Amino acid sequence: MAVAGQTPTRIHLMDSESVTWEQIGASYLDPNDPTKLVRDVKAHAHPTVVSVPATANPGNFQIAHGLGAVPVAVAIAMTSAGAIWMQMPTKWDATYVYLTASDGGLTCDLLLWQ
Repeated sequence: MAVAGQTPTRIHLMDSESVTWEQIGASYLDPNDPTKLVRDVKAHAHPTVVSVPATANPGNFQIAHGLGAVPVAVAIAMTSAGAIWMQMPTKWDATYVYLTASDGGLTCDLLLWQ
C-alpha cells in the first residue's frame, strides 16, 4: 500500500484483453535513485469491435455493445458510404451506444475501450 510522500519501489503490470505492455529499450539505472533499475514501457490498448448491421432508415438508433460497463471511449469506423455519428448529449452508457445515421443501408464498426 502506498504511503503519502513515498514512491512505490515496484509496480506490476499485467496484460489483459484490453491492454498489453511492451518494454521499450533496455533497462537502465534510475537517474533519481541509481540503486534502482528501471524500464520504460508503453501500453497497447485493444478495443472491443462491434459491427453495426445495415441501418434500416436515416435517423436515431442504438446498438448494444455487450461490455457490461460504461466504455471510456468509443470510435466509429465507417464500412460503407454515408455517415453515422453519436447522438448528443448521451453518446453511450453501460448498455448501448446511441447513434444517428444519415441514410438507410449504412454500416460501421464501433471500437470501444473499457
